[in-house]
Amino acid sequence: MDRVVVITDLAEAAGGATSLAIASAAGPRKRGVPVTYITSDGPVGDDLAASGADIVPLPGSPVSPGARLKGMAVGLYRGSVAAAVGRWIADNDTPGTVYHLHNWAKFLSPAVFRPLSRVGDRLVLTTHDFFLSCPNGAQYSFAEEAVCARRGNSLACLSHACDRRNYADKLWRSARHAMRQAMFDVARSKAAVVAIHEGMIPGLTLGGVPHASIEVIRNPVRPFTDARVQVEQNRDVLFVGRLTYEKGPDLAAMAAVRAGLRPRFVGAGPLETRVREIAPDAVLDGWQDREAIGAIASQARMLVMPSRWAEPYGMVAAEGLWSGLPVIASDSAYLGPEIAAAGAGYAVDTRDVDAFAQALSRLAQDDALARRMSEAALTATGHLGNTLTDWEDRHMALYERRLSGARRVQ
Repeated sequence: MDRVVVITDLAEAAGGATSLAIASAAGPRKRGVPVTYITSDGPVGDDLAASGADIVPLPGSPVSPGARLKGMAVGLYRGSVAAAVGRWIADNDTPGTVYHLHNWAKFLSPAVFRPLSRVGDRLVLTTHDFFLSCPNGAQYSFAEEAVCARRGNSLACLSHACDRRNYADKLWRSARHAMRQAMFDVARSKAAVVAIHEGMIPGLTLGGVPHASIEVIRNPVRPFTDARVQVEQNRDVLFVGRLTYEKGPDLAAMAAVRAGLRPRFVGAGPLETRVREIAPDAVLDGWQDREAIGAIASQARMLVMPSRWAEPYGMVAAEGLWSGLPVIASDSAYLGPEIAAAGAGYAVDTRDVDAFAQALSRLAQDDALARRMSEAALTATGHLGNTLTDWEDRHMALYERRLSGARRVQ
């Protein structure tokens, strides 16, 4: 293996997908493999800077959902990205170079697929969402508040207003989906597709991703704390993540108020004002570093993940579990039923605020139950994710298989 080239929208983690992109750069570096990280020209996270990867920044601004007309052209096809990635491949590619694409919808645009199509037999695509199969990236109808069974850009899809903003935005996303398909037909591609949970497979195959090309590698989990959180001594309801509609922070605020509990939010986003209106006593910490999140988590009774859409994984839920935090998750999240089956929390319809509040109350009022679920979170959920070392090893093995397969074809 000569080099791993990681390509993604951002270089500083503001969510799980970028954290994983950075981890996919750091892993090969630990094993002595050179890494190039191609991304937007923005802030560089400390973990990426410390990894030793060569960073190739591309100029330009992220595509703003609130400025579609201004950003329409670059959102559909950012020609500078195609040119820059194409030049890098022409100048540096070797038969021993592996390419790993993560997120592309917020900056890179479908243009990134044009040059990558030339190295498809050595390409790995990680699906942190459903943008390969669904125009809105969620395989979810926000109008129906349900998982969507329509094939992306089919007549049924195009005629349905599923977007969380408006139908015009849906049509823009559909145009982008068509553009990506024109650049890169995933059904005929030789690329390997990594799903972060088995539950993603039906949605991906519905959108044309060949089942045989999909490999499931669950996310690496790093606990918030080194020791079990003594939840039986705590009261706060903890939410960690972006304060956006699909993540459901408003649902968490409403349920906590009805249960007579104080919610605490680590993160930021457009629903911050709404959360403050619902729960005036809520604590909003904003984005925090890892050490600070650990200190906050150690004061929590439970963690909630009330996502409206079918959360493909939910890194914060796994991180909370491995810290000993019981988790109340949406029953539409792929981890939700697994958490309940392990006795480490509840899976509920978090859109039903009364049912959500009742789950919070049960856990808040029973110290013995809280402790049992906390201990189960530590001892019975190891199968829900990978350790970082195992995750890195599985990716390195996948990279080697991509190279071996490419050499056999030659």
